[in-house]
Amino acid sequence: MEKNERIIALEEAQDLINQAIDLIHEAVADTDEARSADAYILAHLDNWANGNNRYDQHIPNIIESINDQE
Repeated sequence: MEKNERIIALEEAQDLINQAIDLIHEAVADTDEARSADAYILAHLDNWANGNNRYDQHIPNIIESINDQE
């Protein structure tokens, strides 16, 4: 797989994770599971997709690393 193909695949995965976040959020809204899903599932997915925790590995970090490679 070429460098640009890797980045495109990661960006597509990032988009799909963001879509999953939206679907899960909608599915659990107004249920007893909403708070738990927000805290444990959605927060982790959002971090992995969008890099909201600088201490964890996430897709934007991986893309940056691949871009920096020769």
